[in-house]
Amino acid sequence: TVVQVIEDCFADVGVFENNSFHSVFDMQFANPNKFPFTQGKLALPSEYVFDFLPQVSGITVNTITNSEFQKKIFTDKYMSQIETMEGAAIHYVSLLEQIPCIHIRSISNMVGERDKTNWNIPVALQQLNNAIQKILQSV
Repeated sequence: TVVQVIEDCFADVGVFENNSFHSVFDMQFANPNKFPFTQGKLALPSEYVFDFLPQVSGITVNTITNSEFQKKIFTDKYMSQIETMEGAAIHYVSLLEQIPCIHIRSISNMVGERDKTNWNIPVALQQLNNAIQKILQSV
């Protein structure tokens, strides 16, 4: 599936404590509504949303989530549909520098156990190519 990430966040910047996670915003080390953040997330302008792609909320993490405990914590806390390792950085820079950004992802595997035999990269790349062609035809 190809999706468009319309908001992202730095999900694992904070501390795990007492079987829960507290972000830098939860601990009041940063203001969750100070530009470029809105409620701790980095939202792309709506003028760059393509209706033919599912719009999702993403999280960016520094390490791959491979435990059900961590997956549940991040999913419950951020209500995210996908996980990346660089998306929020792109959102952050594009918002700060006022550079238009379109964030699309082709999903090749599910979050969880890192079993590469379950990844389907060739199909994900083909679907990504199809989505890029459709985007180019729509602009």
